[in-house]
Amino acid sequence: MRWTAWITLGAALIVGAGEARAQSAETERRVARDLGNEGIARYESGDYPGAVDRLTRAYAVIRAPTLGLWLARSQIRTGQLVEASEHLEEVIRMEVGPGDPPVFRESIDQAREEHA
Repeated sequence: MRWTAWITLGAALIVGAGEARAQSAETERRVARDLGNEGIARYESGDYPGAVDRLTRAYAVIRAPTLGLWLARSQIRTGQLVEASEHLEEVIRMEVGPGDPPVFRESIDQAREEHA
């Protein structure tokens, strides 16, 4: 009887841990999206160092072409040309799936143009 209780408790803990990780991952992605939006807003307002900071943190979590492109643009504005070139190349190599938003393909095309 005790083994059954321990197995049930163990299974509940494993399921609970999996749900907690899923919630944590979603929270992390939400924070990254917010950081990305803030980074773009900072870029547009001329705060390029602030944009680099926010976009670097967002891109570390979400490797999206849009974030990579804006990060590279911000790095160009702050004189980080090698890093910007590396990010543009990374974006150019990204693959876009049929379910991805069209802006992903547009970002890759823009990265290709800006890198040239």
